[in-house]
Amino acid sequence: MESIPNILFKEKPGHWNGFELIDLPSLLNNPLVELDHNPHHPHRLSFFAIIIIQDGEVHHELDFKRYTLKTGDCLLISKGQIHAFDAASHYQGCMALFTEEFLLHHVAPATLQKISRLYNYHLNLSQCHCPQENTQFLANIQETQASPTSSITPNILAAYLTIYLLKLEQIKHLNVITKSFDRKYEVFDAFKQKVEKNYPNSRNAKDYAQQLAVSYKYLNETCKAFTNKTAKNFIDDFVVLEAKRYLSSSALSIKQISFQCGFDEPTNFQKYFKKYTGDTPAQFRQMYL
Repeated sequence: MESIPNILFKEKPGHWNGFELIDLPSLLNNPLVELDHNPHHPHRLSFFAIIIIQDGEVHHELDFKRYTLKTGDCLLISKGQIHAFDAASHYQGCMALFTEEFLLHHVAPATLQKISRLYNYHLNLSQCHCPQENTQFLANIQETQASPTSSITPNILAAYLTIYLLKLEQIKHLNVITKSFDRKYEVFDAFKQKVEKNYPNSRNAKDYAQQLAVSYKYLNETCKAFTNKTAKNFIDDFVVLEAKRYLSSSALSIKQISFQCGFDEPTNFQKYFKKYTGDTPAQFRQMYL
C-alpha cells in the first residue's frame, strides 16, 4: 500500500519565510508546475492552510469528510490534517499557506491564543462563508506582494493574516466569551494536547482529569461546553480518527496499527474500530487502496 505523503513547507527564493499565497488553478492545472505529490490524492500538511473560493463550486476532502465549498467560502486546514483536491471541480480560488513558526515569530501571544481556537478543528467547523473578508484579505496580501520587499514585509503579511483570522473568529461567534469560558478553554486545550500525545497509553478520561488536576465532572462539563461530547467520547473520536489516518496513510499492518493506537490485542482494536465506524479496519483500508 502506498503511504499518504507528508507535505513540508518549501521556502522559495523571493518569498517570505513561512508564508505563501498561491493561485489554485495555476497550481493544480499547470503542467509546468512540478509537484512531489498528487494534490488530488490524500496528503498530510505539516503547516496551516486556508483555501479561499472566489468563484465556482468545489468538493474537498478533509480528514475523511467531504465539504462542498462555494463562492465566498473558505476552508481552514490545520497542521497534521489529511486533505485532497477534487479533480472534477471547476473553480477559481487561492490557498494561503503559513507555518507555526511564522505565527509564533510575528503574532502576539494573546492574539495567537484566539487564532489557535479558530484552528482547533475539534471545536469548530472548518468551513466558513465570508466573502467580504476573503476579498479584503486577498487584496491586502496581493498588494503587499506587489510592493517592494523590505525587512518589515513579513510583519505586514502577518498583520493582514491576523486581522483576517480574527474576523473569521468573530463570524463564528468565538470572540464573545467570559473569563470563566477562557479558563475552560485553557483546560480543554490542555486536555486535547494530552490526548493527542498520550492516547496510546490511556483512553481513560479519569486519567486525564487527574493529570490536569481537575475533577472528572469538571473535565466532562468543559469538554461538553466546547464539543457537545463527554471527555470519553472525545477520546474515542480522536483514537478512531488517528486509526483512520494510519489505515489510509501508512503501510503498517492492522496488527501494528492496533499497537500504535494503544491496544494490546488486535482483536480488541478491530471490535473498537467497528463499534464506532461500522466497518472493520480492513474494510476501511480497502476504500483507500
